[in-house]
Amino acid sequence: MEVSLFDDDLQSGALSEPEQKDPEQEIAELRAQVAQLTATGHELINTQTRMQSLLHNASDAIIQFEADGTISSFNRAAEHIFDVAEIEVMYQKGERLFDMPPLFAGNLPGYLSHYVHSTPDQYASPLVALRPNGERRLLQVSIAEIASNDLMLFDDTVEDGVNGQ
Repeated sequence: MEVSLFDDDLQSGALSEPEQKDPEQEIAELRAQVAQLTATGHELINTQTRMQSLLHNASDAIIQFEADGTISSFNRAAEHIFDVAEIEVMYQKGERLFDMPPLFAGNLPGYLSHYVHSTPDQYASPLVALRPNGERRLLQVSIAEIASNDLMLFDDTVEDGVNGQ
């Protein structure tokens, strides 16, 4: 007769049947877990809603770009500066919003990052925003890099009436 290690473990009690839980107790525990997850989900949604409201209603223009230059957030102040509605630019490439040198064609995140790091005096060399009607606006900006090369552009100062510069 052949004896396996499994048979020895079973005979010694090392392996035993899993403990049977009361089905009603198990259901109650699952309901409690679902209730906790639901409450946590509601808290997360409330927090996200408050943050979106703060960003959307901020007095400074705030634009969030994905790593490829796609606009993923565009607040009311940005709508005013660029004279475009959020719905017109969301999930579109942001290149049309800026007067970019040919060297950076198709690479808005690279251009913005280069601009901020290589322009010590933004008053002397402001970033140029383009409006759909061709009007140009001078911007002083700060840029924050967030998760995985996404960029957030914050406009600090805007000067009106810069056509032809």
